[in-house]
Amino acid sequence: MISIIVAFVISMLLCYWLKSSGLATCFRDEPNGRSLHQAVVPTIGGLAIVSGIAVGWSLCEVFYVELIWVISAIAVVMLISVLDDLREVSPLLRIFFHIVAAIILVLGLMPQESFLIFFFIFSSVWMINLYNFMDGMDGFAGGMAFVGFLFVALAGWLSGHEYYALYALIIVASVTGFLLFNLPPAKIFMGDVGSTSLGVLVAAFSLWGIHDQIFPIWFPILTFSPFIMDATVTLLRRTVNRERIWEAHCTHYYQRLVKLGWGHKKTVLIEYAVMFAAGISSLVLLMLDSDMLMIVVFSLWGIFYFWVDVVVRKLECKAP
Repeated sequence: MISIIVAFVISMLLCYWLKSSGLATCFRDEPNGRSLHQAVVPTIGGLAIVSGIAVGWSLCEVFYVELIWVISAIAVVMLISVLDDLREVSPLLRIFFHIVAAIILVLGLMPQESFLIFFFIFSSVWMINLYNFMDGMDGFAGGMAFVGFLFVALAGWLSGHEYYALYALIIVASVTGFLLFNLPPAKIFMGDVGSTSLGVLVAAFSLWGIHDQIFPIWFPILTFSPFIMDATVTLLRRTVNRERIWEAHCTHYYQRLVKLGWGHKKTVLIEYAVMFAAGISSLVLLMLDSDMLMIVVFSLWGIFYFWVDVVVRKLECKAP
């Protein structure tokens, strides 16, 4: 348990220091027309998250070789993220680095279904970018990581993979240290370094879990579905409307709810409830192992997400 506590403390102390350090003047987010915040906020919190995870993992008694691939992929996305924060790089260069990171993950952690190699590379790239897209509201991306990896850890523990569960809990602990300063009103953001690193971790632990038969492929999809659905539907809608999908915008469902007057606190609390419901659904399905129940649950979640789209559109029509 020491590694979990240390990860939390390292992340918390670093966030406390970084939010008012000299680095905060170099890495900060100034409000614009697409922002949901009103004040300048430092975007260096991702460094605290990654540092907490790194120290926590280093204290574990067993170090699995799989972590080498994960750490390598994180290093790749952190490099391009730092460069992008210091000097904006082209979307093509960013996506190239993300593809390299995804290939590293798939080479080291690819599930036995090797014929799905291109699907796993694509989904890993999408998860890296998805987390970047969805990091736009106080406490949101960090909360998804907290809830998602908590249920990933529970799945590992229930299957007898204690160290897999421990590695996931260290991520939870480090994110918790960050969330203390990121909950509304946020005093620090995770920035691209944090969001892309968490995207890598989601992809990595999903691939690892499928490879070691801790859970089937649908488990991480349902567990992280609140993020996946919002980002995917928004991207498809913007593509159909011929918008530049690589440019910043404020048309995600959570952004639209905040702008409708719900505010950060109300919106993020409802999102947390949806995240926990998705995680509980995944865990129950995993334990009961019923194909019929899985069809019913996935159908209900599909209906729910469709209902969310309808409700948000109606609220926007009624808005002055």
